[in-house]
Amino acid sequence: MGLGPGYLISKHVQLVRMLGRGGMGSVWIADHLALKTQVAVKFMSSALATDPNMLTRFEREATSAAQIKSPHVVHILDHGVTGDAMPYIVMELLEGEDLSTRLKRTGPLPPEDVATIVLQICKALGKAHKLGIVHRDIKPSNIFLLDTDGDIFVKVLDFGIAKPGGKETSDVTSTGAIVGTVVYMSPEQLLNAKHVDYRADLWSVAVVAYRALTGHLPFSDEDGIGSLCLAFEQGSFVPPSELNPQISPAIDAWFKRAFKRDPNARFPSAKEMVSELFTAASVVSPMSTTSLTSARSSDPRSSFDSPERSLSDPGLVAQEEAKPTVIEPSQSQAKAAASSGDEVESIATSRTKSTSPSSTLSSAKDPATLGTAAALTVPGPAMGPTPAPSKTKRLVVGGVAALGLVLLGAFFATFLTQRGQGGNLPGVGRDQSPPQPAAEAPANSPSITPLATAADPAPSAAVAAA
Repeated sequence: MGLGPGYLISKHVQLVRMLGRGGMGSVWIADHLALKTQVAVKFMSSALATDPNMLTRFEREATSAAQIKSPHVVHILDHGVTGDAMPYIVMELLEGEDLSTRLKRTGPLPPEDVATIVLQICKALGKAHKLGIVHRDIKPSNIFLLDTDGDIFVKVLDFGIAKPGGKETSDVTSTGAIVGTVVYMSPEQLLNAKHVDYRADLWSVAVVAYRALTGHLPFSDEDGIGSLCLAFEQGSFVPPSELNPQISPAIDAWFKRAFKRDPNARFPSAKEMVSELFTAASVVSPMSTTSLTSARSSDPRSSFDSPERSLSDPGLVAQEEAKPTVIEPSQSQAKAAASSGDEVESIATSRTKSTSPSSTLSSAKDPATLGTAAALTVPGPAMGPTPAPSKTKRLVVGGVAALGLVLLGAFFATFLTQRGQGGNLPGVGRDQSPPQPAAEAPANSPSITPLATAADPAPSAAVAAA
């Protein structure tokens, strides 16, 4: 039974209709009965299904894409062989169009759009390169643009001729064989595709960018492979600014480096390649975000999927945007602190207000003005003022002061009573020596020296010290 609507290729996948057919095989829309969604199914042509090398490539397309955990690589759901010996790959169903179709429909794209496309291609390739996988066939028809309400979202397709990574060594490419699409291939891939590395993919990305910006190819094979190789050797191509007035000389310089004959003279990584393109296009790169909470610099040579957190990480951005809290005193406490000569910052209450990070950081430079908010944002031990005393401590100190006032009042009342009766203090007769000054209390009288009156600032100082 041949392929057709209703055909079950597995227990859960049933074909609905054909999307397209080519020399390598066909692609169908299918229903995934278990997931209750539609998927795409790619079949290998029956004429090629008997070729062991082609079967290996078909299987590699599935396994390579499945190993690369990137939102910018098509998601593989399954692969296998039908009961009729038809190799297949089940993958997510994409809605949109490839870059080749987009360019035919709209013509050259603005530099900022091209920079965004290159960024997302390189994110996918950065993941692949870390695994040792080299795509070897980056071209507009393998760059799919999803329909996302005007936003650009890229999916990299077709890892069928990818150079395997890791411990896999079964590269079906023979030495000297030409693998890929000639006009998008790097000079070294054209000469020997078996031993190329990630820099061959970066060359192809630059060719795609040139085509997207100008509608033309930087190097043409119209006069044969020989003329193409000569153009590679001479590094001769038309500067894109001569073909598109929107392009700046800085972008010309970017292409000049990307198309260097020597791979060591090109961009050393996908990340640096993207960073330099955003700079040349005068577009703010998503990778250039800085944060007040991190002094770590970004190494453009590091991989896109570095285990370290990026400066554009939402967590770091959230920390940067979070405003510190300043604790300020209430009105009555502020007056009490002012009368006792204490600093206002030494009184803590539950009222708060927000200030900007810049003002907090500037106040932290002066130890005299370093408040609670600065102590929260500056690393290391807290440098804020001494915390305010608890309510219990304030009650104890206030009670002692009140008792002192009562005793002092009792002493003066006794003094005035004795004075009215005879003018003598207790223990002092008329015929004795004149009475001592009132400030000198008898030894058995309560001492008031350590206590403080309401006008004495000592209690406030004691509170602050507590």
